[in-house]
Amino acid sequence: MLEFINFILGTTTTELDSVTNGGNATLDPIYDMLTVLLPSAMGIVFAIGVIYGIVLGVQYSKAAGAEEREKIKKRIISAAIGIVVIIALLGLLFALREPLSKLIS
Repeated sequence: MLEFINFILGTTTTELDSVTNGGNATLDPIYDMLTVLLPSAMGIVFAIGVIYGIVLGVQYSKAAGAEEREKIKKRIISAAIGIVVIIALLGLLFALREPLSKLIS
């Protein structure tokens, strides 16, 4: 599994080792995968949320009636809550990656 992750990311085992455990070699591919992929996933989710927020903001400013504005306002609030929940869950998964990898292994 570690070789597959290295192939996909274009990294070597030593590069992954320097990312995990402060340079100590790890043999747990789940820990390595979570350590490498979760920060990127958090950034992607945040970027998508910002783009969606901008789109909703433009729609809000172009809305003609008060009813349309209220619908878009609810969508903005829902999107903000959704992004916060997703990023919090990814952060929790990142924080619990070591116990999870021990549990699965």
